[in-house]
Amino acid sequence: MPSRKVRARQSSQNTRGAEGNVDTLARSIRRNPEKYDLMILLCTPALTATMNIAPRDDPEQIKQAIATAESLQDRYERPFNPSLAFYVAASCSEFDLKAAYSVAFRGSAAGSTCDSEVHQMCWYQPLASDRHAAIKLAIAQALSIAETRLRTFSDGPHGAGMNTAKVAIFTDSRIALHHLIKDRIDGPRRGLHTRLRSLVLRQLEELGEIPRMLVEVEFYWIPANSDVILIREAKGLAWECRRKRQNDYYIEGQPSSEQNVSLPESISRDVRSDLQCERHRIKKERKKKERRMERRMEI
Repeated sequence: MPSRKVRARQSSQNTRGAEGNVDTLARSIRRNPEKYDLMILLCTPALTATMNIAPRDDPEQIKQAIATAESLQDRYERPFNPSLAFYVAASCSEFDLKAAYSVAFRGSAAGSTCDSEVHQMCWYQPLASDRHAAIKLAIAQALSIAETRLRTFSDGPHGAGMNTAKVAIFTDSRIALHHLIKDRIDGPRRGLHTRLRSLVLRQLEELGEIPRMLVEVEFYWIPANSDVILIREAKGLAWECRRKRQNDYYIEGQPSSEQNVSLPESISRDVRSDLQCERHRIKKERKKKERRMERRMEI
């Protein structure tokens, strides 16, 4: 089996350079025995997506990622320099196979120069059975929201002057980010995670299709015990959403219904059949275990 360096070299040689084709080059920037630190996930003429996963034993890089997350909490969109930072989280109960995911970000009305507001959205997922799968749904949802907002900027009166838009996504799920890096995932849940990876990559490609705009997307891993406010609030919102079993949308802490703003449709509609199959598989496995336990009790 070829080494990591050889596989990276082969991937680079097979990459297509024609305009519009997606470069799926997966390249390790720093050598690290654990995992990749910084990685190019996708690259097209209009989009670059990089993965920033600080090593667990490198406190300086971790502090830098946390500082980036905290600084972007207070920034907001401007038509001449659009930038968006999303904070995603999920809550999942392995026992009853129920989950919810949430997305929090600060943004003004699309195309507006007014001060921005904190948007907090959450979606209940009765079919999701894995927290890391729910996190990937949240990431895909954040990318979908980013595309909607950036397209409004591009088509607005200042659209012709657009150059580069930056999108940052922060999560405390290291596993979910590594699943996005890997082409193949081992284990019984590989089918679902591979499908969710494809969903995220598709959303990235759609970001790269926004006219007159170059988009730079960066993913960051943030430790679960960090004190990033919007990450902490996104976690609480996801937990509450799963407990109440209903979707919610808040703007500056107030229900969006009071402001005549509707919650975007859940991105999970595109993977509903995959979620159902995974749920059925888990239930089937549980029944088999119960039968084995019953047989042992009889013996």
